[in-house]
Amino acid sequence: MADTYARHVELLGFEKRFFPSQHYMYMLLVKWSDQSEKLVYRRYPEIHTFHKTLKEMFPIEAGDIDEKDRIIPTLPAPKWLDNQKTTETRQATLAEYCRSLLNLPPKISRCQLVRDFFRMRPEDETPPAPHLSKRNETFIMSARKVRSNTSSEITGPIVLETYRVIADYSKSSKYELSLKAGDLLDIVEKSPNGWWFCQCDTRRGWVPASYLEPLDGADEAEEPEPNYAGELYKTTKGYSAVEEDEMTLATGETIEVIHKLLDGWWVVRKGEETGFYPSMFLCRTGERKEVDAEKDVVRRTTPPPRSQDSYRKQSRRFLQQRGRLNTQPRNNTPSPLQERRTNRENIAKSSSPQSEVGEKTIPVVPPRPSAQLILERCTENTCKRVIILMALVTVNSFGRNSFRQCLRTYVASYSGHLNKRDQNDEMPVFQYVGKHRKPHGKVFVWGFTYTGALGIPSFVISSAACGYGFTLLASSSRDLTKLFGNNAYGQCGRKIVEDEVYSGSHVFHNIEGFDSRVIQVCCGQDHSLFLTEQGSVFSCGWGADGQTGLGHHNKAACPVPVGGDLTGVQVQQVATFGDCSLAVSKDGQLFGWGNSEYLQLASVTESTQISSPRLLPLSHVGKVKQAACGGTQVAILNEEGDVYVWGYGILGKGPKLSESAVPRKIPAILFGRSKVNPTVKVSSIYCGLNHFAAITDSSELFVWGKNIRGCLGIGKPDDQYFPLRVSVPGLVVDVACGVDHMVALTKSFI
Repeated sequence: MADTYARHVELLGFEKRFFPSQHYMYMLLVKWSDQSEKLVYRRYPEIHTFHKTLKEMFPIEAGDIDEKDRIIPTLPAPKWLDNQKTTETRQATLAEYCRSLLNLPPKISRCQLVRDFFRMRPEDETPPAPHLSKRNETFIMSARKVRSNTSSEITGPIVLETYRVIADYSKSSKYELSLKAGDLLDIVEKSPNGWWFCQCDTRRGWVPASYLEPLDGADEAEEPEPNYAGELYKTTKGYSAVEEDEMTLATGETIEVIHKLLDGWWVVRKGEETGFYPSMFLCRTGERKEVDAEKDVVRRTTPPPRSQDSYRKQSRRFLQQRGRLNTQPRNNTPSPLQERRTNRENIAKSSSPQSEVGEKTIPVVPPRPSAQLILERCTENTCKRVIILMALVTVNSFGRNSFRQCLRTYVASYSGHLNKRDQNDEMPVFQYVGKHRKPHGKVFVWGFTYTGALGIPSFVISSAACGYGFTLLASSSRDLTKLFGNNAYGQCGRKIVEDEVYSGSHVFHNIEGFDSRVIQVCCGQDHSLFLTEQGSVFSCGWGADGQTGLGHHNKAACPVPVGGDLTGVQVQQVATFGDCSLAVSKDGQLFGWGNSEYLQLASVTESTQISSPRLLPLSHVGKVKQAACGGTQVAILNEEGDVYVWGYGILGKGPKLSESAVPRKIPAILFGRSKVNPTVKVSSIYCGLNHFAAITDSSELFVWGKNIRGCLGIGKPDDQYFPLRVSVPGLVVDVACGVDHMVALTKSFI
């Protein structure tokens, strides 16, 4: 029998979970070729990783060789930070992707990678671990969210089956339901492990199927037919029979499952004997399965009495046909059935995208040589080029330290200090100036632009910022602001062009129309903020969470003055990173708008979004000097050099504080203040996606937060729950924090 494959995938919605940390899981109903239906949960980054692996397996169909040959659908890359709005907005795109994926030729849509990705996992069957104080939230996708051109399967209204409770049941976790005899439940999902997901009025949760009996109805689902050929399983836990129709087995015994009943009690066969056995204590032979059942998981009432005569008769008939009636027990001599199934399972386990690639003998691309290796083995001309590139960027970087990422962040951190340099000096700028003789060849130049030798216009950069696929540059010599990169949501301040190809583009777009020269630019995930000399704030880009502060949730393709509580207020600094925005006024007040899903703006609203700036009441923290906004957390610095944090994540006051709606002060002693240095204080603060950085007035760098890919630079992969000083070979001048990397600009001790 051929392996089953997914014939249809339907996106039902998504689930908001809080354990081990807040995240979102898409609910996918997978219909298989054997007519079975399974509900699986997948995170979007996992879906995108699967998409990239699929493209690597089929480079021709992915358009890597010729774009005209591409048939694999596109899928947008994950955002820095997923929130409820972006997760909901992405549903239509994901539903279309799943539909298009399964309409591809069978060699792609039925390959091992696709089958493994949509196959149910143990974590899909078992309810998620409960959170101490929060309950999972489920959001069902509306039919209006699906694109109009989607030709997916059209069915009638879904009518849930209704069951009656036959005995009282007390829940043992927050994800279960307490039941009373006689209650009526609607069945949402029937899991083969005997736990069904049900709803009773407005309550939803998991209940043991043995406590339910169906009401008479024409649409009642039938249980699967017995399979007397049997499927090989091994017991993971022993069980002693309570009723006559049950079977007593010890741990580690190999048996055959001949009937999988939906109430969690399966009919098993050992030799010629048949009986009921709890399915939660079984796993396939040759596969490891962690059993996380609680002591009271075993059904509190025995199953309804069923006759084993039919099972014994049919089983004996099957065994006689196979000539096994008088043979030795299975555990002595493996049968052809066992060998065939074991071989099949071993093949299934060993087959993976990596193994398939290996079988095709595709050559492995060697890793890029390091700079040190090039200097040791390459020619003199090549070594000179490497030395020039190494001397260009004199920064310290931590985390995913690719040259491109570190250089991009270096531009942002270095530009803030250009006004302290001689006005005749300019920052080295990379720029494309022409084409080489080779097809598609490009020439890049770098150096000082004021001499005109590079062939590009000269302008002095006063402020720079990098967003999700786009860059902002503010000029101190002209009343200009330059942007380049992804303008899908208008974040580059110009007209949105549908299906615009921005990848590889090096064209600068000038933006004018501000009330004065722009002195600071700031990038969020898909929006931009501009601060002018007159203290006005302008914004453009995507406002789905209100992060543009323009009073709506639409896109803005050109910079517009931000109003609300900021009307008439002179601002000295703006900050944003994900979908939350902050502004500090010249009189030391803090304003906020955008996403508040992680309590960033909980002091003024209980909603998860604010589309207009609001004044945040922070009277007890003094005058605010600087604000920093991360993905889920906020930090401010007052005039006394004290640091306050709030939001969600690792906030810097130990592992017990992971969530706060009000500012919490981090003790100054954690930043080096002591009897020896009683006057030391923090001079500037910074936020990445999930981490913080602070520079003291003695030019020391302190970091804390999630240490994603070693972005904290502390010499170990562990997260840091308190501010920790990082050893840097120099005086730290500035810091730039990214998603999974950090760059520090230093000055020599000499």
